[in-house]
Amino acid sequence: MDTELYPKIAKNKSCSLYTNKQGDQILYKKNNQLYCRNKKKILRTKYSTKIDKFLINIDNDLSRKELTNIARIFNIKDYDSLMIMFDRLKLNPEPSLKQVKLVANILDIEIPVLHYENISEKIKNQFELKQKLILLIKKELKDSFTNSFKYILSETYNNNDDLICWIIVLLSKIILPDNYILKDDLQLSEELYNKYICLLAQEKKSVLPYFYNKDTSLHFTKLDNIRKYELIEALKHKYAKAISKCVFKNRAFSVFKNKQSKKLNPIEYAKTEILDNKVKCDGEIIQLQIPYQIDLFEYCSSQVMTDINPYLIELL
Repeated sequence: MDTELYPKIAKNKSCSLYTNKQGDQILYKKNNQLYCRNKKKILRTKYSTKIDKFLINIDNDLSRKELTNIARIFNIKDYDSLMIMFDRLKLNPEPSLKQVKLVANILDIEIPVLHYENISEKIKNQFELKQKLILLIKKELKDSFTNSFKYILSETYNNNDDLICWIIVLLSKIILPDNYILKDDLQLSEELYNKYICLLAQEKKSVLPYFYNKDTSLHFTKLDNIRKYELIEALKHKYAKAISKCVFKNRAFSVFKNKQSKKLNPIEYAKTEILDNKVKCDGEIIQLQIPYQIDLFEYCSSQVMTDINPYLIELL
């Protein structure tokens, strides 16, 4: 594909500009602008042995609601935008080692620690590890995908590429979407965050229920209002990150027919990861359970909150 063709804006309400280089096109409208995307190539049930087990029994007539849900799984708002993302991914369908590790992790495939003495040895070991993990992932997957995910594969797979690599790329984009920022947006360093956690752990347990109260002058002795505000903001970012990572993993599990039971409650997961703490303060290990409050969801995206709402209802 020619990277200069993106985004593929229609010329004179036509997609003929892109047909010669990329085949038949579909004209669609988004934000009052006409665009083009590659026309779907429907794959039948007669495939080579190489891809047969992944792409059998596909229903090619999904409803608009089902298509929107597929986009949601990839953290994309609408299906047409998702197809544009796929077109860009096809420019480099080879997964990175990081993407391979993401998929191996949700499949419970053990990832060995690499040891190397120089950069050339590091590159060699990383290449060998990647190839080994790809083979293990291929064995683990089998015929385990839902119809919706098979539909995505049939819609986007390029016969010139390795299907298992394309599957890994797609799964990795569910586990870690492009529009998700992995780094904590903290206003204080990790060192200062841990210091504040230690100060909170030294407070009397009786004052912890007032932790989110803006007026703490009568209750807290170790954390003043400014420090407490900074700590709460950091907790919100960390909590949102933990919630999001769990939601994305659950979405990845949802495209498998046999892994629905592995889904976790994101709220309980984040509580365990962020609010239940064993902190080392001045050489002493202290157990600290930070109170839960609905305000902790402040920095969760609207797409993530759509997945969280059913769990919140259970808490009411």
